[in-house]
Amino acid sequence: MITIWCLANVESFRSVADRFGISKSTCWDVLYRTCKNVLQVNIRYKIISWPNRECALRIMRKFQEINGFPS
Repeated sequence: MITIWCLANVESFRSVADRFGISKSTCWDVLYRTCKNVLQVNIRYKIISWPNRECALRIMRKFQEINGFPS
C-alpha cells in the first residue's frame, strides 16, 4: 500500500510515513525496494515494454478510428 500511495499521490515521505505509522527512512526503503523488485521482474520477463514502430502505428490508427482524432 505504501508504494501505491507514494506513486499515486504527490505527498512528502514524512506525510506518507505519518499516514502509515512508519519512519521516513522506512517509507523510502519500502518504495525503493518495491520499485527495484518490480523493475527486476520486468527485465527478466518483459511484462511491460514499449511497442515497436509497427505496433505503435497500429495502436495510433486504432485510437484514431475509435476517437476520431489523431493520437
